[in-house]
Parts: sequence; C-alpha cells; structure tokens
Amino acid sequence: MARLIMLFTAVLGTLSAQAAIGCSPTKFTQTIAETKVMARKAFQSPKTVADVEVIAIGDDTGNGAVLRALKVWKGVPKETFTIQVRTSCDIGFWQKGNRLRLVLDGGPRHFSASQIDNGVLTDKSAVFSRELDRLIGSNRPPDFRQPAMMYDR
Repeated sequence: MARLIMLFTAVLGTLSAQAAIGCSPTKFTQTIAETKVMARKAFQSPKTVADVEVIAIGDDTGNGAVLRALKVWKGVPKETFTIQVRTSCDIGFWQKGNRLRLVLDGGPRHFSASQIDNGVLTDKSAVFSRELDRLIGSNRPPDFRQPAMMYDR
C-alpha cells in the first residue's frame, strides 16, 4: 500500500511539474532577427556547446542517454555526457549514431538539452543552426542531424 501511495504521489508531482513548465508542441513564429538573438542568448549563457554522437539511447523517456563528445566548443570539457530528460521541453535521444551540435545545460554528472536552447521550437531552426555555427566559428559537418528528429536509416 505504501508503494502505491508513493507511486501515486510521484505521478501527481510529475504531472503538476509538467503543467507548470510544459512545452508547447507548436513552433514559435519568429523573424530571422529574433531567431538569431535566440541563438546568441543560448551561446552566451553559461552552458556547454559541443558536437556529439549518440552512443546509448537510454530508456523510452531519454533518461540515461550517453553522448560521446566529438568536440567541446565551450563549457565543460568531457569525453561523454550523460543526458537526463528533466522536462517536456528537453530533447530526447532515440537513435544511436546520430551526430549533433548541441547546447547542453547542467553538469558535471548529468546534462540536459533544452528544445528552446537548441532552436528546435522555432520555425526557423536552420537560421538558429547557422547563427550558432557562426558564433562558434565552424560550420557543422554535413552528416550532422537536427536535434529532436527521427530519421530513417
């Protein structure tokens, strides 16, 4: 009975937290200038910016995904990043082998990748990516994918 009460309390806590900080499934409609400002804010924040490869996908919600660092442009220099999905606004990692350029939050043990800080929720994600590349001073390799997308192999 105590386990059932604890499970119920945990589910209620999760649902109320998601309602308070939930992400809209629709994309923001922004101008190019607004999207570039969004990318600059993400880059200038005290976060880690890295090129990564997904080496372990974790469970169904993205918990425990492991990303191998290919290049850390800014922030915490690590060989691997353990990702925890903390809110519905975070990116999940579903496909092993995907290579991405990401803005990561958290550390030093667990990180997350916000959809907002990675330009996923803007209708101009390509503009966001190009601006982030410009700020880093390096174009992403052509085999890199957009975060939070499912791809056919």
